[in-house]
Amino acid sequence: MPKEKVFLSHGDIILDNIYDENLVLIKQDGGGCNWNDLYNLSLMGENCYALGSARK
Repeated sequence: MPKEKVFLSHGDIILDNIYDENLVLIKQDGGGCNWNDLYNLSLMGENCYALGSARK
């Protein structure tokens, strides 16, 4: 029986804040290359896990 694949990525979790001209938050968009890769792999049915950190 073949082993099940698991994809793991690590690093800072990136969250882009997008503001209008009055500095009102209009959208938050997550991403960064490794997170996009995990997202797309998960859409293909792969098991994906992310490890990240947050700084204050």
